[in-house]
Amino acid sequence: MKDEEFTPRRPGTSATHENRGLANEMVDRETLHRKILAALKTHGKLSASQCALVIFGEPNRQRVAPRMTELEKAGKIEQAGSTIDQWSGRRVTVYKIRNEGRENERRKFSDVWVTS
Repeated sequence: MKDEEFTPRRPGTSATHENRGLANEMVDRETLHRKILAALKTHGKLSASQCALVIFGEPNRQRVAPRMTELEKAGKIEQAGSTIDQWSGRRVTVYKIRNEGRENERRKFSDVWVTS
């Protein structure tokens, strides 16, 4: 490694936190927010893994979970219940678009039924 490629850490900082901050700045939040909202509008209720599958073709919840949290804090989506994740086998939160009037609907996503 050449010296110009190496950036020394500032005292009292963590390289992990610095790298996380840089990666966070690179995310196009607005585009991903729109894609999440479109997926929820189309499918009704989705977990983060299901939403990632719809958007990216793989159930990698880490790609959308932070943006879903941002949308929830902004009041655009809300928790609609929970279900067992078909990939991890764990109980996960299911989200829906807020005030969309879908409280009594029943939607099917793949082989998993999600109800309110």
